[in-house]
Amino acid sequence: QPYYTSTNRRHKGRSTTPRNQQHENFVINDSLSLSGSKLR
Repeated sequence: QPYYTSTNRRHKGRSTTPRNQQHENFVINDSLSLSGSKLR
C-alpha cells in the first residue's frame, strides 16, 4: 500500500466513510493498473 494513502487518511480523519474508502481503493487500483501498463 502506497504510503501517501495512510497519510491522506490521517489528514482526512473522521471523513473516512465506507463510500470514501471504496473511492480511495478505486483510485489506488486505477493508478496501479496505469503504472502496470506503463511497465509492460
